[in-house]
Amino acid sequence: MFWIALKKDMKYFFKSSGNLIFVFVLPFLFILLMSAGLKDYVAADFSSFKDGKVFYYLDNPTTASKLHLQQFQALLSEGTQVEMEQVYDYEAGKRRVEQSEAFAIIKVNENQFSYYRSPFNEPEGGKIVRSLFEVAIGKEVALKEDEVSTQVIEKPRINANAYYTFTGLSFIMMYIALMIGNSVIDERRFGTVERIKMSNLGLNAMLVSKVALGITIGILQTVTVYLLSTLFLGVNWGIMTVFMILVLAGLAVVCSVFGAVIGMIASSKTIASNIVLMCVIMFAWIGGSFLPSYLMENTIILNYIIKVSPLYWAGKSLNSLHMGIFDENTYTFLGLQLGLIVVFYILYKKLSNRAELVIKGG
Repeated sequence: MFWIALKKDMKYFFKSSGNLIFVFVLPFLFILLMSAGLKDYVAADFSSFKDGKVFYYLDNPTTASKLHLQQFQALLSEGTQVEMEQVYDYEAGKRRVEQSEAFAIIKVNENQFSYYRSPFNEPEGGKIVRSLFEVAIGKEVALKEDEVSTQVIEKPRINANAYYTFTGLSFIMMYIALMIGNSVIDERRFGTVERIKMSNLGLNAMLVSKVALGITIGILQTVTVYLLSTLFLGVNWGIMTVFMILVLAGLAVVCSVFGAVIGMIASSKTIASNIVLMCVIMFAWIGGSFLPSYLMENTIILNYIIKVSPLYWAGKSLNSLHMGIFDENTYTFLGLQLGLIVVFYILYKKLSNRAELVIKGG
């Protein structure tokens, strides 16, 4: 039954030119528009030194290291009015830098300085601060203090093309829920669900075929965007490409399950569509699909609200993997995926028995 239903769903879906555009054209078109229109926001090119700050972390520094740090601090304060602030947790400081709370964090230990900046495009003020650091500490230390060396730590940059390749694709994939939901509604309208329940074929097989269709759509979109973004936008997906594809496939699973559940419990196609569209727009708006997520992370109230969006965690996970880091963002997103699937399943079990199996109208 599953393979018969899946074959029917595939054939019906790909007969529509609109569906083909959704799979092969719309994701890349959205990425092009957003990356071009919001390039400066992702680049974070705000006024050079407004509210500028540099963190520093002391890890058993020598007297010479402290002296050079003080000299750099004086130069920075005099020339740019950028403040330096000591932090006591290096990893937490790095995360704050990635959230644009500071230009960089400098780690000072016994025999070296380490300079870490955000993986996002460096603002003009940050470039100037880094140049001052290299001049005031790097070159001077190399000449006068043999026991002290300087190391500049950088990660791959995330420009607008890369950022919207991942967040834009995730956003468009959310609409898989709409297509799967409408497909399930159509089955109910024409009495297919009732006939399946009365037969020995099984309702579960039909629903699983709908989810499989959604996953197939998501994988095709991912492969298409991967090829086009690599060829035309110069986006290097990096060494974690396989994990990134798995994350996107997981997002397709969640969207498909969500759509199937809504399609089974909604009383009409209009209601199902409205529910899905409301969720998609809300999660996209607070999840970084329209504006870079770091802008909202720097807003006190939004900093908490955005964390309820699956798209926020999908974007954080994909951006981290793009930089070659498998961190807590990916673990959080995977846990969120599993949690949502369990919630949808419970919701379906509780409400599907109350829903009419055959509905009339659209």
